[in-house]
Amino acid sequence: MKKTVLVVFAICALCFSFATAKNMSIKLTNAQVDEYIAKNPDLPDYDKSCLLTGDYKVGIKAETLKLMLGNPKKIVRIKQPWAEQEEWFYKVNKSKLYFTIEKDGVVGIEERN
Repeated sequence: MKKTVLVVFAICALCFSFATAKNMSIKLTNAQVDEYIAKNPDLPDYDKSCLLTGDYKVGIKAETLKLMLGNPKKIVRIKQPWAEQEEWFYKVNKSKLYFTIEKDGVVGIEERN
């Protein structure tokens, strides 16, 4: 029974990590990363890690996403009952990626056809 629970948990964790992290097609240079970190001394370690690995994940700051992918091709403002949000659209390789931004942070990533 314990083995089954662990296997199910491992599979769910793996699926969750694929759903919330994407790897960039173009890596930033070390100089670009170092300069950004130097200009943003309060940058969370989570963002620094994403910059170094080239992953964009739920939880990073919107400005970090902009550094990684540039300005979005399209921004849609959404008024939710709990907050104002923006949906940022990017085309990365053949993928259409939509990032939900709330309070200057990424709260959702969705790949659409």
